[in-house]
Amino acid sequence: PLGTAVLEETAFRAVLPALFAARWGVRRGCVAASLCFGLWHVLPALGLNEVNPTATRVFGTGAGGVVAAVVFAVLGTAIAGLWWCWVRYRARSVLATIIAHIASNSVAYTIAFLISR
Repeated sequence: PLGTAVLEETAFRAVLPALFAARWGVRRGCVAASLCFGLWHVLPALGLNEVNPTATRVFGTGAGGVVAAVVFAVLGTAIAGLWWCWVRYRARSVLATIIAHIASNSVAYTIAFLISR
């Protein structure tokens, strides 16, 4: 959780929003960075149905299931990205989002571990 959170928060809550905001303003910069954050999760989402039986039940199998899972993952992470951008600007620090991202990833891993036991 630490490496992923530091990399993603630095890229998608510090660098990209600042670059986009310089051109389009803070609000549009955050939206653009959040869309990039969503697209960043396409590759991991491609295998979601293969490794997660619940995702397979929800989204289905085959190409349609994979597309549904990817769309869900991209939209979900883009919305989460908007939230994290708001937190970042509200806290005036990317450290706040790094800590929150580590916490949310750690909770998700813990829940997955407990359920799979």
